[in-house]
This record gives sequence, C-alpha cells and structure tokens, in this order.
Amino acid sequence: MSTLPLLVEQAMPAADAPAWLDAHRHWVDDNLAAHVAVLFRGFQLTTVEAFQAFSRAISSQFPELLEESS
Repeated sequence: MSTLPLLVEQAMPAADAPAWLDAHRHWVDDNLAAHVAVLFRGFQLTTVEAFQAFSRAISSQFPELLEESS
C-alpha cells in the first residue's frame, strides 16, 4: 500500500467530470484502496453545483455543502 495520494489530472478539460468518474469507478476505487487518497486536479469544477455533482459521484454519503467557503 502506498502512503502518498494518487494524483489524477484531467487530460481533456471539456470532459464531464462526474461522467468520467462514473466511467472509471472501478479504477478509482481500486486506486483509492491502494493509495488511501486520490487527489483530483484540473477538473473543471467552476461552480458549487459542479463540485457537488462530482463529490456525489465519488460518494453518496458526501455532506451537503451549504456555503461556498467549505
């Protein structure tokens, strides 16, 4: 098991981040188990709604964000 988080960078900026996550669910889950953490960088999450959609795609137990400064 690695102690460092796995860095995942978005290769195609126009890609739909939640859809990408859904399509790569098994890969993300396997790497999360191996690395303990996954750092997503460069995903175009420019609104609160986009971030919430991506976080819900990661886990259905993600808390509801009520403020933009969370």
